[in-house]
Amino acid sequence: MQASEKLWGAVAHALIAVAMERGWAYGRHRDFVITVRRMTEETDDLDMSKEFNEARQFHANFYQNFLSDEQITQSRLIVRGFVLKVLSFIA
Repeated sequence: MQASEKLWGAVAHALIAVAMERGWAYGRHRDFVITVRRMTEETDDLDMSKEFNEARQFHANFYQNFLSDEQITQSRLIVRGFVLKVLSFIA
């Protein structure tokens, strides 16, 4: 469960960094959704929404512990790629 929260934390902090740099709101979970939508529109990278949804599972898993170790291992690579993609938006 701790791994799930740490992975989600990496996503959240990366999105906050982009939103702060661009003057976008970043205080609520909904702001993350809006930030991802804006980045998706900017790049036409439709995978960003899918990758973000994959990452959101880790936030929920911290509270509900529904992911298997295998699911966490497989999905963490997707989340890592998403974080790197998000960080590429920072100047």
